[in-house]
Amino acid sequence: MNSMQAILISQAVRATMLLAGAFLVTFAMRRASASARRLVWVVTAASLLALPVLSLVPLPAPSWGHAVAISVAPAASPAHTQTVMVARPTPPARVSWIVLIWAAGFLTVIARLVAGMIRLWWIKQSARRIEPAGTVTCLESDRVSMPMTFGVLRPTILLPAGCKVWPVERLRLVLAHELVHVQQHDCFFQLLMQVACALYWFHPLVWIAAGRLLIERERACDDGVLRLGVAGPEYAGHLLELVRTIGKATQPALAVAMAQPSHLESRLVALLDAKVNRGKLSRRATAGIILAAACLLFPIAAVRGQAQGTRATIAGVVYDASGAVVPSATVLGTNLDANTKEASLASAAGEYSFSSIPAGHYTLDVSSPGFKIHRSYVTLKANDHQRLDIILELGNISERVEVIGKKPVSQVAQAVSPHRIRVGGNVVAAQLVSKVAPVYPAYAQEKGIEGTVLLEAVISTEGGILSLKVVNTADADLARAATTAVQQWHYQPTLLNGQPVEVVTTITMDFRLTP
Repeated sequence: MNSMQAILISQAVRATMLLAGAFLVTFAMRRASASARRLVWVVTAASLLALPVLSLVPLPAPSWGHAVAISVAPAASPAHTQTVMVARPTPPARVSWIVLIWAAGFLTVIARLVAGMIRLWWIKQSARRIEPAGTVTCLESDRVSMPMTFGVLRPTILLPAGCKVWPVERLRLVLAHELVHVQQHDCFFQLLMQVACALYWFHPLVWIAAGRLLIERERACDDGVLRLGVAGPEYAGHLLELVRTIGKATQPALAVAMAQPSHLESRLVALLDAKVNRGKLSRRATAGIILAAACLLFPIAAVRGQAQGTRATIAGVVYDASGAVVPSATVLGTNLDANTKEASLASAAGEYSFSSIPAGHYTLDVSSPGFKIHRSYVTLKANDHQRLDIILELGNISERVEVIGKKPVSQVAQAVSPHRIRVGGNVVAAQLVSKVAPVYPAYAQEKGIEGTVLLEAVISTEGGILSLKVVNTADADLARAATTAVQQWHYQPTLLNGQPVEVVTTITMDFRLTP
């Protein structure tokens, strides 16, 4: 998984946590005023935009206390390093299809916002100025069918053509409603929510939150009008008549429209309910909601900052005993703390790497055909960039011989063909070229003695047997017969990069009696 894809998934998870908290808070505040719930959604929109920024803030990594790095395999000597360090170009980063889909959705929503801005500019060019509503510019246009407010820095109220023939009271109520939008800076907060929808367009909860903000925003403006002394049923009648004459209409994304038929029922119910809390949000309550949002936002954002701070990187080169690189070696990293595994395949230059893996205690198991499995223990701390070069030892070879005897006649056992190990890379394993078959001891046959003799020997650079010894508990006669035969064996020596080297071999002889 590339870093951008991981960031998108991480932000989606954190946005879910934030939105879930906002839905729970507004549910708990269902009997509070619409202004209070509107502020919750406004703060949520701002928090959604702040999440990606706060998530990048580095936090102190957790201390491992007494944990220290355990000894690891020695690196190659400088002479070896000079001969094998090969520059390898960094492969170009591939863009994940998830990132491409996200970018396409983001650009689509942004394009919708830009189209809305262009449409509002086009409407404004042909609109006619009417009597100003206080310090706010008020325009009339035959290109809109509903009252709306737009403009972040210079808010403008836009009324449909024919508004001058409305009843005076209706026009007064409409202007009062739109002025509350201006006072609440709803155009600016609408822009914040729309940008949040662009960033998290794939998240259904974001669009639901945008809808909840719209409903609470209009209800807060309705409450602001009623606080002027207007009766709820009277205002509801004018609102219903306005929607009836408008019918279905669309609005630019950055405009704040008064009459939305889809939300009319809930607004009318609230207007006619005398028990609804219509209080204006105090400064203390506003500060409390913002503080509560910060208490939820920063821990959520810190989760990502902490996760980023506990990543580490380890890389190195895999060598053989001669100092040459071992290509295509398999490196398996096991996180002992989380019980997870990471895998890497060494390149043609023997290089391996684990990038941006969680910090912790690891074992690194390096394997390649013809070599022993090498295990290293390492501790990666936060933001570590460790280098660990691995030197692989040649793997053991083994032979297994079965010696068959008959009662009571002594007979030379027939040995099976030698077992040749699978090798790879620059290793050519030793091959048994001549052998002497062991003889079943007569005394052991007479006494019915059977058993297995396990021998360990060193094959010299000339192919002879060195340091032959019995490594298990076996009958003395059987062990003597086995060692006598093996001492006369001869191998083609093991070659490492074309040069003969000494290797350890294990030979198993099974002495069995048949009727």
